[in-house]
Amino acid sequence: MIEKEIINNKGNLKEKNTLVLILEWRYFLFQLFKKAYLNFYKQTVLGPFWNFINPIVFTGVFTIIFGKIAKLPTDGTPPFLFYLTSMVLWSLFQTSLSNNVDNFQSNSAMYKNAYFPRILNPISVIMERLFIFFIQLLVLIFAILFYILKTDYSVFFNFYSIIKLFLIIFYVSILSFSLGLLGACLNSKYRDIKFIVNFGMQFVFYGTPIVYSISMVPENYEFFYLINPMVYPISYFKYLVIGSVLPDIKYLYSSLIFILISLPLSIKYFQYVEKKIDDYV
Repeated sequence: MIEKEIINNKGNLKEKNTLVLILEWRYFLFQLFKKAYLNFYKQTVLGPFWNFINPIVFTGVFTIIFGKIAKLPTDGTPPFLFYLTSMVLWSLFQTSLSNNVDNFQSNSAMYKNAYFPRILNPISVIMERLFIFFIQLLVLIFAILFYILKTDYSVFFNFYSIIKLFLIIFYVSILSFSLGLLGACLNSKYRDIKFIVNFGMQFVFYGTPIVYSISMVPENYEFFYLINPMVYPISYFKYLVIGSVLPDIKYLYSSLIFILISLPLSIKYFQYVEKKIDDYV
């Protein structure tokens, strides 16, 4: 089979830097983002309003099950805020990763009939999920304001807190992008990967302090939390937003190691698989 070259009127795109490609193809990237977002809510009654409904419904269920029935401690913060804060950030990670794993397969027709930098599709997924994340972040902000006005609950924010929040969001986006891209490359040839990822995400969910506090982790299970790259960002995000328990710095190490390994590895592997994507999908 003749290998296809990704070309445009400026020459061979494979010879160009990824950042240069993104800038040159920014309009096409925006169209991919717009298509992904609009298609997700196509032929739905409530449409984008599901972005507001989903976190509220899931948080309400968690509040009843884990807050009222199981009565898990929430570090002195209102249970609804505790679970909502966790779910907003976890949803960004989980959906970004899962959606990207199946990206090449679900867009196979586009890859076979159009020439464009293949890296744009995974990036558009992250853009879409970030857009939804900031919508759901508004829900969290309104929930916090409600508790401040109706109860004696209070939070403290400063400029440095906001910077740290954006650093956490940036980290989670890059981590989900790199792991999702790696999974997408593997899934393009081995279709079991998406099922393994979806199954594995359930274990990671309960192995991350989302519905419980980091302070509840037993010492004999601490190793599993030390190797989980989402433990520190989730816990620190809750600490910054609602004043939950400050996680120990030791949980940060796995996050740094994961991002330093997964990002270059996923890019390198993608550059290898990119030449054969049309054959795989």
